[in-house]
Amino acid sequence: MSTFHSMNDSSFWGGGNLFQFNIFVFKNLSLNTSHQSYYNHQTATNIEKMNTEMLFGIQYQFDNN
Repeated sequence: MSTFHSMNDSSFWGGGNLFQFNIFVFKNLSLNTSHQSYYNHQTATNIEKMNTEMLFGIQYQFDNN
C-alpha cells in the first residue's frame, strides 16, 4: 500500500496498492502478473478518481554456465 500528500496543497492526496504474483514454471522461466490501483482525491483532465493497471509478463533468465 502507498499514499501521497502534497506539501503545498493539503487537498491534493491519494493512495494505492500493488499486488504482484510470480509463478516459476522452470528454473529459468517464470510468469508474472501485477495489479495496481490508484485513488486520487483531486482529479485533473483525463484523470479519474480511481485508476487501475494490470500487467502480464514472461521472464527468462539466461545462465552463463
